[in-house]
Amino acid sequence: MAVFSAGQGKELDLSDLGLKKAMKPVRDFAGFRTAASQASTYVDLMLKDYAARNVGLTFVHAAPGLVDTPLLKKVSLTPEILATAKSIEVCGEHQLYALLNAPAGASRTGQDGDDIGMDLPATEEVQRTLWEHTEEVISGIE
Repeated sequence: MAVFSAGQGKELDLSDLGLKKAMKPVRDFAGFRTAASQASTYVDLMLKDYAARNVGLTFVHAAPGLVDTPLLKKVSLTPEILATAKSIEVCGEHQLYALLNAPAGASRTGQDGDDIGMDLPATEEVQRTLWEHTEEVISGIE
């Protein structure tokens, strides 16, 4: 299970697969959100590829929503937003539900652990291009 922001991805910028351009303007929440939405698509495509390479296994990308963790208490959010955060225990129940109910293959789940479908903003060719880029980057790590 990958916990990030399932279902909130966007089309990939094939000229910036390393997110170098996308991360430059990350000085505010809007810039961060742009980079994060592309990264969300990366996670979707990664799990889809893992599932194709490992038939019979289950891969889930989850978007649990706002969770009341110690880290959340350090972020400046309004009381109205904080009130919408679910407890760690409730989040855990939703994620366990997602894992126990997910079929073999790749799937994405929303805030309550329910399947939100795999309607991805990328073609098989884009997925292959991202995978090749990732292998190239990883092979360069010493």
